[in-house]
Amino acid sequence: MVLVVGEMLFDIFLEYRRLGGAPFNFAYYLKKLGRYTRFISRIGRNEPGREISDYICSIEGAVPVDDDIYKNNLTMEGGLDAV
Repeated sequence: MVLVVGEMLFDIFLEYRRLGGAPFNFAYYLKKLGRYTRFISRIGRNEPGREISDYICSIEGAVPVDDDIYKNNLTMEGGLDAV
């Protein structure tokens, strides 16, 4: 089993946004490669947090939510060229 701990947030670009965060992306692709993977993170009880929770619940079942976390967005101006 691979245990990954870290952030899960929305990467926001000029044209679109997507669920991301380096630890989440790492866990996601490990699972796609067939590795038994568990991911630990915290998400806020706000609209982006609910969207993240809904997505994870749709593939995993249940997600605990933290009332003290309110930042679930990373804004990137200039798209991928800004990285």
